Amino acid sequence: MEQQLHRMLGALVFRHDPGGPFTEMPINQIKCLHIVAEHEGLKMVDAANMMEIKLPSLSQIVEKLVHKNLIERQPDLSDRRVVRLGLTPSSRELIASSKRKRSEIILATCLNLSSEEMQVITSALSSLAGAAEKTFSEANSQSVSYPDEPDKLMEWINRKNLSRAPSQ
Repeated sequence: MEQQLHRMLGALVFRHDPGGPFTEMPINQIKCLHIVAEHEGLKMVDAANMMEIKLPSLSQIVEKLVHKNLIERQPDLSDRRVVRLGLTPSSRELIASSKRKRSEIILATCLNLSSEEMQVITSALSSLAGAAEKTFSEANSQSVSYPDEPDKLMEWINRKNLSRAPSQ
């Protein structure tokens, strides 16, 4: 399953814009940009918490994004010690363009599927998203450790599923 997810993401997300502006950008900068796009005006300290990094590390990331004209620091009007983050007009256009291209690729891909395949895929992706959200929620409320090798992970998942199965 992990290989298929990786293959799908590679085909639908990462191959559509090989020379694009995000291709050479480190993942931590992309993550920061995404968080700021989703939460315009976010405080630096809140962005650091969302990224699960320390404020000095975020400051370095933000500095690089400011230098690339992708993020701007905005002073808080009620507390001058607080710095808020916002997108620049150029980053808004880059993000919008990237989303448009990704949507076009997904649409073109979906045209190669039957309606039955689309229903199955949509249902499976919905289930996978729900399971991932539940796992994330559980992991935040308690310490959970997962095996790191694919075969051991599948074995662990099967044992977990068997232990959850209702007895007959």
